[in-house]
Amino acid sequence: MKKILATMLLLAFLAPFIVAQARETHSFDFIKPTAIASIASLGTATNGVEFTSEDIILTDDVVVLFGKCTIASANGEDIVFSYQASYDDGVTWTTDAFCTVTIPSVTGTMIRGEEKLCAGVRRLRLWTVYNGDAVTAITTVNSTASMER
Repeated sequence: MKKILATMLLLAFLAPFIVAQARETHSFDFIKPTAIASIASLGTATNGVEFTSEDIILTDDVVVLFGKCTIASANGEDIVFSYQASYDDGVTWTTDAFCTVTIPSVTGTMIRGEEKLCAGVRRLRLWTVYNGDAVTAITTVNSTASMER
């Protein structure tokens, strides 16, 4: 009886650690090995033209999408990261309403993450990045997907 009680107490103590390890978070860059060097003011960079996006295989329905870039002197306009989703393992791609991350422009390095519900989506890729700043180019542009496995 004492052994059973001791085993139950040990399992109760270890259970949160076991569950936490089972749900590790992993992050994947859409643009490898280097980020987009620069996007001109009011310019758009498009997958397949200015950069090549990795197709990220989703392991969870909830994904945090991060947009990252640097601007030397912001003028208050948004930078918009748009993504394409595939429900059939990359055979066809669509742009769904949930597939954007908007970063309000501020001087310096900007990183913004938004949690997205991607039910049924099998793959995501970065499609376009729009620099809404009318004066200044953005540099070191990339995006990351973060999800649990």
